[in-house]
Amino acid sequence: MDAGLSKQIRTMFPQVYEMYQRNCTKTANRQDLLGKVLFCPIRYNGCEWLVANLFAQDGFGRDKCYTDYDALRKALTTVRTVATPLPARALTAVRIPYKMGSGLAGGSWSIVEQIIKDELVAYDIPVEIWKKESV
Repeated sequence: MDAGLSKQIRTMFPQVYEMYQRNCTKTANRQDLLGKVLFCPIRYNGCEWLVANLFAQDGFGRDKCYTDYDALRKALTTVRTVATPLPARALTAVRIPYKMGSGLAGGSWSIVEQIIKDELVAYDIPVEIWKKESV
């Protein structure tokens, strides 16, 4: 959680980073996390939010693709299960950062976008792709 949106989340919501760190340190083998999701409930501006940390890459850099597309698909399937509206739960949208898995993870945005469509949009889960505005 040292770059991009994850760094912003770490700065704004240190409790999310603390939960993430605890989860990662109790797992002996990082590969065991691939495909899993860590849900972190937070309260912001009087609203309840659920931040989902998707474990879909092992490492980062500009030298190769670190995005594991199968792990991403599995993680988004879990997100879909949690996001499926129930009578007692209102869902506005699943918000996903633009080019998730494509920056330092080295993945292809077109492949990631298709996985999002397959695992969420095709199941009528409302999705918003959030793009950081330039200043």
